[in-house]
Amino acid sequence: MNQSRKQIAILALATASAAAVIAKGLQAADEDRSITSLLIEDTLQWIPQTDYRNKKTYQKALMQSKQPYKLPSTARCTYGFHEFANQQDTFVVTPPASPSKYTIFYLHGGSYWQDPNLFYFKFFRKLADRLNCQIVVPVYPKAPSYDAQDVHKMVLNRYIDLIQHHNVSSESIIIMGDSAGGGLALALLQVLRDQNLPLPRQGFLISPWLDITNSNMGMQLVQPRDPILNIEKLAFQGREYAGNLDSKDPLVSPIYGKLPGLPPLSVITGTRDILYADILKYQNLCQEQDLKVSFHIFDKQLHCFIGFPIPESDIALDLIAKDIENLK
Repeated sequence: MNQSRKQIAILALATASAAAVIAKGLQAADEDRSITSLLIEDTLQWIPQTDYRNKKTYQKALMQSKQPYKLPSTARCTYGFHEFANQQDTFVVTPPASPSKYTIFYLHGGSYWQDPNLFYFKFFRKLADRLNCQIVVPVYPKAPSYDAQDVHKMVLNRYIDLIQHHNVSSESIIIMGDSAGGGLALALLQVLRDQNLPLPRQGFLISPWLDITNSNMGMQLVQPRDPILNIEKLAFQGREYAGNLDSKDPLVSPIYGKLPGLPPLSVITGTRDILYADILKYQNLCQEQDLKVSFHIFDKQLHCFIGFPIPESDIALDLIAKDIENLK
C-alpha cells in the first residue's frame, strides 16, 4: 500500500512537472520568445538585488574597489585571456582565425561598481570567435573609491595607447560596451570627438545606461517587468560614480551631450529593461537629428540578454556581425 502511494506521488509529480513545462512552452510561443529566455526571467525574479545604500554593503564595496583587479585563472586558462602588453588592468583575447581584421575595445558593465565576472569572459570569448575580432578589455577603476573622471582618464589613455604604441589603426577599432559600459562608450566617443582625437570605425551600445539620474518616468512603467535593475538602487550608484560632476554632465550621462559627429552606432536592447525608456528617448533624438544610429529592439527581453545562453543572444550577435560587415 505504501509503495503504491509512493508510485502515485511520483507519477503526480512527474505529471505536474510535465504540465508546467507545457505551460511555459505555450507562454513562450504566445510571447514569441524562446522558452529558455522565459525560464531565465522566472529564475531571476528570485535572486535578490544588492543594495549599496546599506551601510555595511557600501563599506564592503568601498574596500573591494580599492583592491587592484586580478584576472581570474579560469579567464586565463579556459577562455584564453592574458594581459595586454603587460598592462595589469587591460586584457586581450584573440580569435582562432588570426590575424583578426578588427579590434573590439570593450567597456564592460556592472553599474561602474563591479568588475567583470567569469560570465563576461565567457561572453567575450564567444564574441571573439563569432566576429573573428581581437577583444581588448580595460578593467577600469570602480566606484565608490573612484569616480567618473578617474574612469575616463584610464579608458582614454588605454584607447590612445592602443593606437599610438600597438600598431592598431583607429579605422580598425570598434568600441563596444554594455550597460554602464554602454554609457561609458558613448561618453568616450563624445570626448574623442570634442578633443579632435581619432574616432573608431564604429560603436555598439548594448543595453546602455545613458542617464544616471534615472529620472525618465517611462522607467516606472518597465520596472515591474525588470527583475535585474532597480531604479532607486541604480540611481544611488550613479550619483556615487559621478563624484563632483553634475549627474547630467555628459561625461556620466551622455544622452545630455552633443550627439552628432560620431561614427556609425548600433544599439541593442530589450523592452523588459528599465534603461529601455532612455534608449527610446535617445532613438527619438537620433531621428530628430538624422543621425546614423541603428536600433535593434528585442521585445520582452531583459537587460543585457545578449550574455544569456538563449537563442535571442545568437540572433543579436548575428545582427552585430551584419552591422560590422555592412559598414563600408
